[in-house]
Amino acid sequence: MTGLVFKRLWIVSKLEKAARMVSFQPGTNILTGENDVGKSTLIKSLYHSIGADAPQMNNTRWKRAKAFYCSEISLNGATYFIVRDGKHFGVFDAQKDMLSKHSGISTEGGIADFICDQLDFNIELEKSADGKLGRAGPAFYFLPFYVDQDAGWTKSWDSFSGLQQFTSFRKNMIEYHLGIRPQSYYDAKKKEMEFVEAKSSLQGERNVLSTALATFQKRSSQIQVSLDPEAFKEELDQLVDAYNLQRARQQDALSRVRTH
Repeated sequence: MTGLVFKRLWIVSKLEKAARMVSFQPGTNILTGENDVGKSTLIKSLYHSIGADAPQMNNTRWKRAKAFYCSEISLNGATYFIVRDGKHFGVFDAQKDMLSKHSGISTEGGIADFICDQLDFNIELEKSADGKLGRAGPAFYFLPFYVDQDAGWTKSWDSFSGLQQFTSFRKNMIEYHLGIRPQSYYDAKKKEMEFVEAKSSLQGERNVLSTALATFQKRSSQIQVSLDPEAFKEELDQLVDAYNLQRARQQDALSRVRTH
């Protein structure tokens, strides 16, 4: 976690045509204020801007504002600007030159490709929907470090949205963050799942071929083929006559060539 530092955050409302910029100082920052002035929303927005969605970020009031975000962060000593508008992200360097663009979070080509790679967080977990492996996004990296006031107090390790897409995510992330199961374990687990899927695919192909072979053998055993030469005597006589005719023509042609 020491590799990522928030420096500034911009929140822009396309509907209200208004914006807010908040700067953060090195070290510990404390937010103070009365209730309902936006302290929690500011913290949620920090995580949201880099692909870790906190609850209530899509409530009706916030949706009406049509907000998009830009966070300036220091990641492993380098400065980046990350712009988020809905599910779309853009990553820029310190000179504000675009480095990459992303759609979605954990899907192929999502912002996790940048954030998680920079954090050396390359964990794939079993999906609840189909049992296949899927990439854990930034929210899973930040789980131990953020307690959401809307959801985090009622259930442990539940401060981000979309966590239930993976089975046993709490157990897996506790073991990862405590060092019980390091990155190498999940790398090996991924290879194991790939071998299992490859084996299953080959087994499916084998079953198809076995079924086709059995069907062919069954049908071929029922086909009776007559090999009695007498049954084809007329055809054989025609072939012999045709051969003899061609043979005679060939001999005649050779004889004319020799005489000349």
